[in-house]
Amino acid sequence: MQNKSINKYTSYKKARDAAWQLIIDMNINELPVKVSSIIRNLGIGLYTYQDNEDTIKKLGLDKITKTSDGFTLLMSNQYKVFYDSSKSNERIRFTLAHELGHIICKHEFQPTAESYITTRNTEPSINDNPIETEANMFAARLLAPACVLHELKLFTAEEIAEHCCISQQAAEFRCQRLLLLEKRNKQFLFERDYGCYYISNLEKQVKEQFSNYINNHL
Repeated sequence: MQNKSINKYTSYKKARDAAWQLIIDMNINELPVKVSSIIRNLGIGLYTYQDNEDTIKKLGLDKITKTSDGFTLLMSNQYKVFYDSSKSNERIRFTLAHELGHIICKHEFQPTAESYITTRNTEPSINDNPIETEANMFAARLLAPACVLHELKLFTAEEIAEHCCISQQAAEFRCQRLLLLEKRNKQFLFERDYGCYYISNLEKQVKEQFSNYINNHL
């Protein structure tokens, strides 16, 4: 049981720190985070299911489009992200951030006939496997950084969905985590005389990078 707990925290910390580092490296300083621009700036191909039906079918991957909102191929050392453009803009943004999480977190891709591929990409669920959970954790922390939400005092799912341009379901998952952090922050302040935010230098840098945006939106 202890090992499972350690593994879960290790996975969480990996996804969290990777999201913070990407925000810093890409000089992201406002909400909503422009995830498609990040992907393109990283040199990753971006393709819709609808405009690439023949290519997807030729690769024998048409079935995955029926069960997943997006997937990533690794072909000849080149990442290519495919997604369902018929979904809402909010869902598409989380889909792309999720796929980016697979890449940034260096997840192992499953082999296919001509490439390597990620697996399931749907709305976050408590039943997700560990790899999908890690990609979702990365996506949530990229699109809705907790320290920024904390500074802006955005503590409801509706506020988070609106400011971060993510689905209500994704925002509810993020809100649950944020409320836990706020409770922990109060406990830290009471017991230790300092909060649980900004213990990490990475998080401090994220807050500083967003400082103008935060000041302009309070």
